[in-house]
Amino acid sequence: NLQSPLVEGTGIVFESSQDKKLSKPATMRVRMTDIIFEAMRSLNECVYVGEDVRHGGYYLVTDKLFETFPERVHDFPPDETMLIGVGMGYAHNGLLPIVEIPYAKYLDCAADMFFESVITSWCTNG
Repeated sequence: NLQSPLVEGTGIVFESSQDKKLSKPATMRVRMTDIIFEAMRSLNECVYVGEDVRHGGYYLVTDKLFETFPERVHDFPPDETMLIGVGMGYAHNGLLPIVEIPYAKYLDCAADMFFESVITSWCTNG
């Protein structure tokens, strides 16, 4: 069982379907999936964007996410700069984007757009 950090003090406990199947501690991937599902369930403005995320994404972190939230899971071509830009656009329109960039190797490709989003947020006061 995992105590919800998003609904602190409510006593809501999120039970992973994986917990029943595993006799040993869950992997990081399973816990990441649990937290993403929890965020999507509790926050209607939360959207998930990334590469191949409708099919489980890399390492199956988003496994079954598209089936559960089809209108809030969006696939995009492999372009990290664009993914950060899409996340920035969603945020400016009142949504809460979770942007998946699966490999740290490509974070430098998105750095310019990330810094642009920080400056834009500062210049517009949020």
